[in-house]
Amino acid sequence: MDDLSERLFAHFVGGRWRVPFGTSAVGVAWPDGTPAGSVVLAEARDLARAQNWLRGADAAAGGGGGGGGGGGGAPVILCRGAGDRRALGAALGAGLGQGLIWCPPPEAALIATEIAMQAQEADLPPGCFALLHAFTPRTDPLIRATGLARAGSD
Repeated sequence: MDDLSERLFAHFVGGRWRVPFGTSAVGVAWPDGTPAGSVVLAEARDLARAQNWLRGADAAAGGGGGGGGGGGGAPVILCRGAGDRRALGAALGAGLGQGLIWCPPPEAALIATEIAMQAQEADLPPGCFALLHAFTPRTDPLIRATGLARAGSD
């Protein structure tokens, strides 16, 4: 995982690692407290870019999957770390068909980055999964303003 520090600094959107629009960085550490790098907090433009990719996935999928009636077809946003395995598993599973933006807290940045790297290697459709660092009290109002359903959130 030679490029972990580069991946931590980026957001995973549209099937690729992208430079964030935000500039506020938060340090992250390994479980033993050793610094691992920094993540850049998502800002409104980062969330808009991720939503645009999710909408693109919806439009591409809308041509044939029997889609939208019944309320289950909307993209979701998850604001929890990987420690909540049930919420994460359910949101990732739903994201394959609906689209998911994952905004984990900084303490989950290392595992979230690894999961995004695995998603990239799995060659999933570009709009089904996005990772934006990080969910903090500062970014919570931006996330709420997206209007996306919050999976596994309080």
